[in-house]
Amino acid sequence: MLLFRRPDAVLAERVPLVRRFMPFLMRRRNESLVWFEQDITVGPALAFAASFSRAHDLRLSFFQLVLRSIARVLDEIPP
Repeated sequence: MLLFRRPDAVLAERVPLVRRFMPFLMRRRNESLVWFEQDITVGPALAFAASFSRAHDLRLSFFQLVLRSIARVLDEIPP
């Protein structure tokens, strides 16, 4: 049937009952979020950013360091 076909997806025919019921439990997308806390030691990263900034006469922020780390991991992991 053309009505239920999509060019970018395949219809999941055998979905467990619990998964089929989830849209009725969590009507909005924010209700399905899972929040958790995680403590991370960032002292060495902040020390590196400070020493790098002094050595190269520019400001390296912690956020830039995190973005670079994410980009490097995504580059190293094959798709």
